[in-house]
Amino acid sequence: GKPKLKGVSQKVEVYCITSHGLPETDVSKVSAKLEEESKFNIFALTGGILTAIGVAFWIAIGVFDVSSADFEEVPSIAIIPLVNKGAEKDAFYAYSLSTDLRADVLSSGLIWVPRKKDIEDAMDLPIDKLAKKLLVRYVVTGDFWKVDSIFQISMEMYDTKKSKVLWSKSWKKTWSELASIKDVLADNILTSLKVYTKQDIFKTSITNVEAYEYYLLAKYKWEKRTNIEDTEFARALLKKAIGLDDKLLVAKNLLGYTYKEMGDNDKALEIYTQNLKQAEQLGDKQMIESALFNISSIYKNQGDSETALEYYTRTIKISEELDNKWLVAESVMSIGLIYKGNRNLKKALDFFTLSYEKYEKYGDRDGMAGSLLQQGFIQLHMGNYNQALDNEIRSRKIFEEVGYKDYIELTLFLIGTIYHFQGDFDKALDYNIRALTLAEEIGDKAGIGRILFIIGNVYLNNGDYRKAEEYLDKSFSIQKEIGLNEIEIATTISLYLTYKHLGKEYDVNEIHSLHKSLINSLGLTFPEFEVHYRLYELLEDKSFLETAYNQIQETADNLEPDIAAKFLSYPIPKAIVEEWEKVK
Repeated sequence: GKPKLKGVSQKVEVYCITSHGLPETDVSKVSAKLEEESKFNIFALTGGILTAIGVAFWIAIGVFDVSSADFEEVPSIAIIPLVNKGAEKDAFYAYSLSTDLRADVLSSGLIWVPRKKDIEDAMDLPIDKLAKKLLVRYVVTGDFWKVDSIFQISMEMYDTKKSKVLWSKSWKKTWSELASIKDVLADNILTSLKVYTKQDIFKTSITNVEAYEYYLLAKYKWEKRTNIEDTEFARALLKKAIGLDDKLLVAKNLLGYTYKEMGDNDKALEIYTQNLKQAEQLGDKQMIESALFNISSIYKNQGDSETALEYYTRTIKISEELDNKWLVAESVMSIGLIYKGNRNLKKALDFFTLSYEKYEKYGDRDGMAGSLLQQGFIQLHMGNYNQALDNEIRSRKIFEEVGYKDYIELTLFLIGTIYHFQGDFDKALDYNIRALTLAEEIGDKAGIGRILFIIGNVYLNNGDYRKAEEYLDKSFSIQKEIGLNEIEIATTISLYLTYKHLGKEYDVNEIHSLHKSLINSLGLTFPEFEVHYRLYELLEDKSFLETAYNQIQETADNLEPDIAAKFLSYPIPKAIVEEWEKVK
């Protein structure tokens, strides 16, 4: 039942444990005043029964943490940026504290917080619709007001499942307590959701409040930047903060990030390396973790796979120590992308599969969808088309739920591509035309170029050479316009093969020169065996057919027998085998 307890504002539910031979409470003997609709049971404990007054006492001193929330699922919460109720010039306090609060809560353990951009895009929706769009149960809102040197903060947590406010609190903090505000808010959120973190985020080590204030302003200016002058101003503020407090590593971390995001990897790496060394000297594990992750991604961007893998491994180790499940999942995903870039498909698939498990554990649906997409992509190029199709369909479903049009387009394209390889040309066209419509709607020219390429190849395989020419020619024009080099060679080969079927002229010498750079440029965009088979059809050179045959045999050898048999039955592999048997 629900007793009314003096001095306790939140609802308290009390239960009677009846298993293991414990006696059931006789409700008629309970003296506490109950809500009228309640049927009241209290805790029955070995050795006696607590009265309602006793329960209230134990709750008050913290022995029992009784809450009205259900915690059967991983808590999911949207932290809406605090609304600035004061002067416009003070807006940076509310904004920067909110973004740091979100990051701290997300990194605290088994809890999911949607991405900042997704939250900001949904802020104008009513709270229940916002929660539905963001796929969360709890929503935190609040106000921030600076009056002279006093900060007034109010915050409440709403449970959309029970359609009620779980708690509502207000605080007053002096200017000297600015650095502790975020920690207090994080403490209240995590404690109320019973998320127990290994990170010591509630005890700020910031001692210079003026430096911290400069950091908050710099973060606001950086996030709201519209030109290079805003970036330079944000950096100047960060340098001023660091000048006042050389131990303000969070400011140094952001300074490195401004260079990393603007493409100056060398400067960013220099700052992060220094930050890592200082964090290790200070024993600041959170800043060690942040520096390691950023250094990892810089080496990844620079193509230094070996060093990147080393730093990602170190990141995972400390993130697991801190129970930062989000960063563990992100690091595992990044390792998968490195192996994918190196064309180590087996290891890439292993890490993408592991990243899905990591994301799923705390309910990051964006991460789950991304992992499924990558798994499907790898399985496609490993010849396991059925599994690839299953993963891409699952990925698209999640992206549709969260409303990511660019990724919906990509999954539609990949699903259509898989159907093309399976020889189901009607479905291949259906999905690619849907992808094309979406790509045109959002202005994704690179996506349009790739989709037109696949549609052209569908018509080529289906013997409709006029349509093939139309789509391949459009694809080629877009690729030339935007520099989409990844499929330019494959498009040229398919287009010239179409010309051959139509009796049109083409430059044979150009095809020979393109083949020399085929392997380096093609990557994982289109199966090499299909491109080599096209070259054989175009040039009637048996060496290309032999290469295609060897490639499909290697693919089949790496598959389970039943999957290999299915792969070899699909149109292109089957045609290659049959043609090789004729001419070998």
